[in-house]
Amino acid sequence: MRQAKIQFVERCLPDAILSNDDLCKFAPSWTAEKILQKTGIAFRHISAEGETSVDLGIRAAQRLFDQHPD
Repeated sequence: MRQAKIQFVERCLPDAILSNDDLCKFAPSWTAEKILQKTGIAFRHISAEGETSVDLGIRAAQRLFDQHPD
């Protein structure tokens, strides 16, 4: 019986970034440090208008094919 295996993995994240400092503008009583302590998140990647997970998957697949054409 033949087995399949995953040899390579690629990822793609949206280009836009929302930092905790950016979030503080919407909630002035919170600091970036407090948000980091509560969530463990320093920044988030935000999809562009109309950008979907399919778009990101296609870009990741293209990178994978470009790096490993065999």
